[in-house]
Amino acid sequence: MRPCSRSAFSAVIGAVVLASLALAGPAGAVAAVTVVRNDGTSRYQVARATANYGYDAPTKNVVLARGDLYPDALGASYLAGYLGGPILLTTGDVLQADAKQALKDLKAENVRLVGGTAAISEAVKSELQNLGYVVTRTAGPDRYQTAAEIASLPGTDNIGIIDGKKTAIVASGENFPDALAGGPAAYKKKLPILLTASASLTPATKTALDTLKVTNVILLGGITAISPQVEDQLTAGGRTVTRIADVDRYGTAAKLADYEVKTLGFPPFVNVILATGGDFPNAEVAGPVGGVKSAPVLLVGEGLLPGTTEGVCRTYKSTITTIIVQGNTDSVSTDAVNACKAAAQS
Repeated sequence: MRPCSRSAFSAVIGAVVLASLALAGPAGAVAAVTVVRNDGTSRYQVARATANYGYDAPTKNVVLARGDLYPDALGASYLAGYLGGPILLTTGDVLQADAKQALKDLKAENVRLVGGTAAISEAVKSELQNLGYVVTRTAGPDRYQTAAEIASLPGTDNIGIIDGKKTAIVASGENFPDALAGGPAAYKKKLPILLTASASLTPATKTALDTLKVTNVILLGGITAISPQVEDQLTAGGRTVTRIADVDRYGTAAKLADYEVKTLGFPPFVNVILATGGDFPNAEVAGPVGGVKSAPVLLVGEGLLPGTTEGVCRTYKSTITTIIVQGNTDSVSTDAVNACKAAAQS
């Protein structure tokens, strides 16, 4: 075979180099970003898809929450982390078929209900028991006491330590976005999520903080979500308080993501989760998966990706390989996903 001329050889080498650069992608970004969509025509299907994505069978323990009401499940990611399982959703009076199938898929043995009988009926509990599951319930007379019961169940020794102090998350019980963004940290770092009213620290929450000997609080949300008076009441008890907030729910979730890496010890994000900030179920069930995969729950609005959310995708472009999308395109649009992907590959 006749050898190449010097000019031909140089041309071949140049083509190889150009091809390699094309495959490598932009400097500082990973070569390709994969999109995984936990899809479904209902919140119950999305919960099932999310559980099957995040967990392999057998998964012994599962948390079951009401799918059309948010309060009782806001603290459920902490409980799911303690139990090592996902959150599934059901209606209050009938065990949803998707929850039933997910329990079967996961080969679950134990089901922990969150919320009282007004949230998940005794009929649902009985059906689960008749299917052979061991069923227990964690509940209080209201959302604040239910969150306190969830926080207390694992005991004081389970609570995560940040800067040498037992730490909990406190979020609004009057709305859902900020608590949902806290799900991965609650699961991975063993930080119970307690709820409060906006104007004053809820007594059940204060009691839980005292009983659990929590001396450090991560306060999620701005002063319209949780008033300065609540912050003062927390610090008056001798606690350190760090408020993580931005002008809206999207910015708060983005700032929490940054805090997870810089303070809570999350590795630079390989995975990020996108969920709508306009409703709760898809983000609610994403908390445990975020904990398993060390991924933040980032919130999106209708259509376009908020700039603060896009900023997280861009900041961690050197490490992100997977975008996990919660729900169908009505929940998280293709444009929003593409914008995050473009930022991660920029």
